[in-house]
Amino acid sequence: MKVNDAVAGTILIVFAAGVFYQTLGFPPMPGQNYGSKLFPQTIAVLMALSGLLLIVRGVKARHESPWLVAADWMRSPGHVANFLLLIALLLFYILAAKALGFIPTAFLLLAVLLTRLRGVRHLASSLAIAAVATVAMQQAFGQLLRVPLPWGILPPVQW
Repeated sequence: MKVNDAVAGTILIVFAAGVFYQTLGFPPMPGQNYGSKLFPQTIAVLMALSGLLLIVRGVKARHESPWLVAADWMRSPGHVANFLLLIALLLFYILAAKALGFIPTAFLLLAVLLTRLRGVRHLASSLAIAAVATVAMQQAFGQLLRVPLPWGILPPVQW
């Protein structure tokens, strides 16, 4: 999908305003003239300025290009189904990961997605890829980067 720069600029400004608002409560750093909010607020202001430039450019080009053009893949029922499946699986992860745990949830998500994209005839290899990828992600994020991944129904395992 292609959108006019004015639309993208407006979205960028709204996002920048949200970022700026979220940083208002950041505490100051003792003994410093600046605090933890300086960097994110600077980025938010720069994003808003970029959004403003996009809006100006989009308004100038409004006669040359429409506000919204649907991409070719959006006319394909299979591609739209894949997109909707991905959104549904991400929502499933958000809702189920804490209760089920990262490993079972990620495995189910990857197994469904790989089976859909590769076809049922590759089910065995899709399940194997999902298992290996899940363990690799758990090791990379849970062990190496120390991201607290939920264990859910599985007891914590020290690999």
